[in-house]
Amino acid sequence: MSQQTPPTSTKTGNSHPVNASGNPPRTTRYMWILTLQKPMRGGFANHTSFGTYDAPSDASRNAIYTELLRLCQERAGFDGANVLFFSLELDRLGGDGR
Repeated sequence: MSQQTPPTSTKTGNSHPVNASGNPPRTTRYMWILTLQKPMRGGFANHTSFGTYDAPSDASRNAIYTELLRLCQERAGFDGANVLFFSLELDRLGGDGR
């Protein structure tokens, strides 16, 4: 059994506070894919989600992974599922991600 999110770009809804100058901090857009697997009824169920994530310049890869894992587990109803695949790469091709 495999389930996949619709083939549209989805954001996590992450938002960032304004900085001292009143402007939002500079962000970089990443494209992500995360596949979960959970034992079910003598077999396994898989769920793949993907989308974009606008990360502030001080974001860590671990913090982004943790947020996306939580989001995907909620979407799939797969609490405690194993991660089969995770990818986080710049969304913009041939550039610096701005």
